Amino acid sequence: MKEESAEKDHRGRNRFWIVSLMLLCAILLGYAGLASVAYWRLERETGVRISHLEKEVDSRQKQMNRMLKDKTGLEASLEEMEQALSELRERQRVADSRMQEFRSLLQSLKSLREAGNLTVRVVDGRAVLTLPFDILFASGSSKLSDGGQKAIRQLASVLKDLENHQFQVEGHTDADPIGRPGYTNWELASDRALVVLHTMVAAGMSSNRISAASYGPTRPVAGNRTAAEKARNRRIEIVLVPDLSNLPGASEMEEALQSMPE
Repeated sequence: MKEESAEKDHRGRNRFWIVSLMLLCAILLGYAGLASVAYWRLERETGVRISHLEKEVDSRQKQMNRMLKDKTGLEASLEEMEQALSELRERQRVADSRMQEFRSLLQSLKSLREAGNLTVRVVDGRAVLTLPFDILFASGSSKLSDGGQKAIRQLASVLKDLENHQFQVEGHTDADPIGRPGYTNWELASDRALVVLHTMVAAGMSSNRISAASYGPTRPVAGNRTAAEKARNRRIEIVLVPDLSNLPGASEMEEALQSMPE
């Protein structure tokens, strides 16, 4: 009886340990499953978070690139604006200087203008001094009258002091033909312009600052129908030649010329 009771106790203890082990395994498997699920969730959440972070980093990078590009563009725009303002200031300075010189010229020529021996006009941006023809030459002649010589010498005494200017003497005629074979209004206008030029040089004008040109009858200021209109067209004009280096675009023209192959 004792042996049977001991055997029963032994089997009972074995069952207890077996059941206990089985329970322990079940618990461990349960924890393992829960750990796997938790790890999967953590991995998924981490992947989503990393994906969001990558997108945010990419967005920030693009935003930074745009800001850098905008900054570069803004700096370029500011530089262009400063350059444009500088050019405008320089043009204004040149314009103011030319205007001051023109006022000084008008003041210097005041006596000739008031005496009716000279008129001043602005044509195509150039100051044009016109001498009345009736005090200079007889009709069809290139011989300067005594009164004409006096007026030209007086004008030259003023213009020679404008050291920064070049002058061109331009001869103009009416449209009536010249009654001399082989001699046209072109030759007559040229001869008259040269006579005035030589008179001005003799009065002290530097020969390096003066030239002559003939326009014949091609630039009338009035019709050629009446004697009064023809008299207006017969004229000598002295033009202040502008300095092209001060004109807008002059430097660009020079650069374009230098870049062209010879």
